[in-house]
Amino acid sequence: MKRLLIKFAVILFYLFLLMAAAGFQIQLLFDGKSILLVLLGTTLLSITNNNGTVTWKKLKKLIPWNAQMTGYLTSAVYLFMVMSNVDQSKSVQSHVQMQQMVLCFRPLLYALILQILIREDPDSALTKSESNALSNEHYHFEKTMIDHNSFDAMIPKLSAMGFTPREIEVARCLCMLQSNADIAEALVLSETTVKKHISNIYKKVPVENREQFRLFVKSLVEQK
Repeated sequence: MKRLLIKFAVILFYLFLLMAAAGFQIQLLFDGKSILLVLLGTTLLSITNNNGTVTWKKLKKLIPWNAQMTGYLTSAVYLFMVMSNVDQSKSVQSHVQMQQMVLCFRPLLYALILQILIREDPDSALTKSESNALSNEHYHFEKTMIDHNSFDAMIPKLSAMGFTPREIEVARCLCMLQSNADIAEALVLSETTVKKHISNIYKKVPVENREQFRLFVKSLVEQK
């Protein structure tokens, strides 16, 4: 949530700079009706496109695209309505009419902001080895999944190997087949910190990726 608010503040600040540089009236950017229409349209499209149980992970993938489509649609309708009321007998459109045409694109602006805010950052993308491991998640689920009780029994062994309490928490998440983004959210950490912990974990045991680590922990469980 903190990162989301910072992102939003940066976007608004940059918009204010752009508008100020162009001599545009900043207050004209905000239209409550258009904001509500974009939010409503995005919500309806996301609900319609969703199959099965609604989760935040699914919505993060649906909302950016649906927000963009809603913005395009709303702006197109606004623009059509304004242009249909233009007096065709005049060779030059009035300043007010031109301003109305420009303001029609406010919903698109709102939608793009929503897309930027909610889409997953490139930094959250998994590494190639992580992607390969997770792509076979369903196939290897029964083979590598470790339940909480079994993991708890291995904590003394991991501590003896030099694992810190935080690294043990990260290790537990790795055994639950969670991605870096999921681990960061669950432990309230940045993804950069999560990657650092995972790197330290790999240095303490003879593994190079998530799949190998889960197999390693599973072998400890079986040796019990």
